Amino acid sequence: MLLITTVDIGEGRSDKITVYAGDDTAVVAAAFVAKHGLPTAIQGPLEQHILENLAAQALKVSAAAWIIL
Repeated sequence: MLLITTVDIGEGRSDKITVYAGDDTAVVAAAFVAKHGLPTAIQGPLEQHILENLAAQALKVSAAAWIIL
């Protein structure tokens, strides 16, 4: 597991997306959109949100590795 992120889906509802090593972020975003019946126009921005969170997580892990060294 690389990331768990919470996504606001509107009307006071939210759900979590879990991303695992080897996952295709486009597929993960498409599955989330389909699961919640969201407009397909949201898929691209959602994938970007996932990618940004993965990058931020990678920076945290990298920084922690330097501290341990």
